[in-house]
Amino acid sequence: MKKPAVSQQVSMQNKLAYVKNNWQLYVIFMLPAFLLTLVFKYFPMGGLIIAFQKYNSRLGILGSKFIGLDNFTRFLTSPEFPKLMGNTLKLSVFGLLWGFLPPVIIACLRSGQSTLCWG
Repeated sequence: MKKPAVSQQVSMQNKLAYVKNNWQLYVIFMLPAFLLTLVFKYFPMGGLIIAFQKYNSRLGILGSKFIGLDNFTRFLTSPEFPKLMGNTLKLSVFGLLWGFLPPVIIACLRSGQSTLCWG
């Protein structure tokens, strides 16, 4: 049996009044999430800006000259690029193999249900 819409509206008003009265609790609760987002999502954007600059540590991020895609074209046209790309792909594949397969195999062995894991 559904509740009437009037009681749901009163309940929502009670919740909103509670949140307004105790807003400090919600700020304290959300502060760590906000700080972690700031530190790990927004501060690294400085590195993204540096990729498009002729970066000079003495001048800093805002004082360095903007050069656009010149760093990327220099990297992609260098003779070392194929070797570096191959190494990156090898590391990625090996990281997936060693980071995914052994934990799955160990979990199957520890579970004791070999028919579930192996078919």
